[in-house]
Amino acid sequence: MKTPFVAILAGAGLWLLYLFFGRQIDIAFCAVILFGTGLVAWTFEQYGHHGHR
Repeated sequence: MKTPFVAILAGAGLWLLYLFFGRQIDIAFCAVILFGTGLVAWTFEQYGHHGHR
């Protein structure tokens, strides 16, 4: 549950930064940001804190 929450927060944060700097983005670019941050969050979740034994 933590991984989707992190992905949505990071994607929304990046989207807000783009809006703050005056860039026009569409919904497809927003979806790419959410997918990319979700993939990174999932990767960290899978491999980040589980030690290799």
